[in-house]
Amino acid sequence: MGKNKKRIVLAIDTGFDGGKICVNGHLINIPFMIQDISSSENAFELRRVDSSFVRCVKDGKTYLIGEVAKKYLLEEKKRTEHQADMETFYTMDRYKMEIFEVALDAVAAYGLYRYEELSAEDDSVETFRLEEISDWEIEVGVALPHQYLDSLIPVVQGYLSKPQDLKLMVGAEETCDIKYSIHGTFYNSQIVCALINEAVDDEGNNYDGDDSPYDNLPALILDGGYKTFGRFKFARDESITDDASNMDFAMNNINERVAGKINALTGRHYTGYMIESLVEDNESIRYVKEDGTIGSIDVYEEKKAALEETAKELIKHLNDTYDNLLDIKMILIAGGTGRAYYDYIVDYCKTDRKYLDGKVILAGSHGFMGKPCEPVYAVVCGMYKDMIMQLNATE
Repeated sequence: MGKNKKRIVLAIDTGFDGGKICVNGHLINIPFMIQDISSSENAFELRRVDSSFVRCVKDGKTYLIGEVAKKYLLEEKKRTEHQADMETFYTMDRYKMEIFEVALDAVAAYGLYRYEELSAEDDSVETFRLEEISDWEIEVGVALPHQYLDSLIPVVQGYLSKPQDLKLMVGAEETCDIKYSIHGTFYNSQIVCALINEAVDDEGNNYDGDDSPYDNLPALILDGGYKTFGRFKFARDESITDDASNMDFAMNNINERVAGKINALTGRHYTGYMIESLVEDNESIRYVKEDGTIGSIDVYEEKKAALEETAKELIKHLNDTYDNLLDIKMILIAGGTGRAYYDYIVDYCKTDRKYLDGKVILAGSHGFMGKPCEPVYAVVCGMYKDMIMQLNATE
């Protein structure tokens, strides 16, 4: 990782549902969700021993971060009070919201908090302590939606250029004041990061063998996220062509379809981000039918049916955009939504595009740092590798 042993390389994928962190090669997942609870802190006293209960104190305000913040809006009263803000937070405008800056700072701090424990368990590295953070160089990289990269870099750079000053409370534990300045910042598009992760190993060297995108050009790179679905063609000359970020095939759109159907049936208001949480918890929705009896909706089955229908639309879209895939030699799929589409695309290629049978690759197939790597981490791993390559090139 370079000559400076007191360096932390921290990559962040600011996903709309799950924020992914890679800190000095360690992968961490915390939902990129935040809620201001400054006026209702006492309501959460009973949760202080739960280690998934993460709060951030910044500029005199207290925020819920991560998993519990994600569940916050499932309660009717809170959903009504905060619906407008959360619906904005699930659009591209989130990057310009003040609360996004707090969330970004908190997620970076959470990565450092976790690395304190991870480094203490690893005899091969110097132990990092938050109390000694001023002795360390902190490098931060952020992967951003491909189509909006140029417009978002100055915005995010403005956030990270400020001195960091906050405190975390994780379960019953309270950190010291986490005060530091970021030494260097790095940016790349999420979909390019997915390609980097598949093309180079942990040391930044190209993978050998016929399963590399570089050996199967032109390749189609797909990064399915919660809010955006990125795609581009990696051409024979290794240029990026026909690139776009599409929201129609993102998971949020599928969830919104399900929500609309359920709203019409129940007369209650559900949103896409609520559907996601209900599916994760395997919860059904009960409602009163017109005859007065109680009905039940299996949200998982409703979402499964919507996903299957949308997968057909996606395959048609790819055929229309890329000349029926006639010139494509590999399809690389990354992201949690990409993983959801993977089996449908594989089955389609087996029957209708046989020359692509065995060439539909799920990102992370090489693993990461000697361990298996789920496709949801492909972007943050690629961002981390990109940072390592740039840092090593300057030494």
